[in-house]
Amino acid sequence: MWLSQNCECVAQFLGDQLVTKQPRDDNAELLCVALVALGKRDLIPGGVYFSPPGAYHHARWMAKELYCLKMLCYREQFLMNAHKLQAIKRIGLFTTTIYLKVWYTASVAYDAPNNDLSLLQQLETFHGVDSHIAQAALHKLKGHLWYLSEDLVALSLFSNNVFSDEKRMTVAALSNPEGKTNLRQVDPKCVKCFRERSLSQFVTKKSLNLFTACQLTQMLGRQGRTSRQPNKLLLQ
Repeated sequence: MWLSQNCECVAQFLGDQLVTKQPRDDNAELLCVALVALGKRDLIPGGVYFSPPGAYHHARWMAKELYCLKMLCYREQFLMNAHKLQAIKRIGLFTTTIYLKVWYTASVAYDAPNNDLSLLQQLETFHGVDSHIAQAALHKLKGHLWYLSEDLVALSLFSNNVFSDEKRMTVAALSNPEGKTNLRQVDPKCVKCFRERSLSQFVTKKSLNLFTACQLTQMLGRQGRTSRQPNKLLLQ
């Protein structure tokens, strides 16, 4: 059910990433392998090509994803017992439907608050599919909530992926009283369910620090009235 609900959307994203220039061959190969695993090889321009196995160590973390997905694609040729096959399928499901989009969009700083909150919400939903993987991922992610902090959550005003209504609420929330938790990171113990939260609910007066440091305070009112397109001057 989870795969059928997310397959088309994920495949479209992977296909779009594949036609853009990737910084490493591994990045492009991972996209291809993921599309093959999803049964969407028709979205791969120039046909399917798998590189021979290379180094496998912690410094080359992407190798783990590549090899797990390749084993999933060639599962009829690998001698695996039922336990190992099920484990490979679980890793493949999480990698293709959740993790890859997070990884390939991680370099865009102003999308980070929205991406992090969306990932947290998605993992909470994924808990009903695979509670063990979802709980492990949530536990790890909750230790890295800098972009949802009061200081950085307002970066979402610059994102194309945040709707104008949410941006208006973000600007309005800049008058909210400062929180009592750590300024640099959201305390996950203070948030019982991220699915019930929006970006603007993390914003306080402290969020103005970002604009004050960048000397952009006068542009806030203008940005709050725009559509999803970010202010070009703000991005500069």
